[in-house]
Amino acid sequence: LDFPLIGYVVNYDLPDSSDFYIHRIGRTGRAGHLGKSISFFDSGRDSDRKIAPDLLARLIEV
Repeated sequence: LDFPLIGYVVNYDLPDSSDFYIHRIGRTGRAGHLGKSISFFDSGRDSDRKIAPDLLARLIEV
């Protein structure tokens, strides 16, 4: 699906893969437009704790 001019992406559940996360947030800010992503992080969820270090490193890189 292609939805032009998406300004925000909200992640209620983080995916298990940082590649999939980057793909999700890449739906916003396309074609030279700015976009924002908001993600909810649950420190009690094992998968969120596992993905957090990789996401931090990759998002700083972006």
